[in-house]
Amino acid sequence: MKSVTHNSSVSGHSLLKDVVVAFSVLVATVGCWMAVLQKRKAKEQMERMMKDMKILQQAEDGLQELQTR
Repeated sequence: MKSVTHNSSVSGHSLLKDVVVAFSVLVATVGCWMAVLQKRKAKEQMERMMKDMKILQQAEDGLQELQTR
């Protein structure tokens, strides 16, 4: 059986690759989480805007009704 030996340069290179991969995964995870939060915030703002537009439409309809009397 052959024994596999790692010299320090190969081991250091693997460690560097592992650190780069771990950092990339961390950045991707944070980016996805920020996208989820942004989407949630945008959805809440859209719901608020639709509610405000409905109230504004009701006020406009009421004003129109008063003006036609």
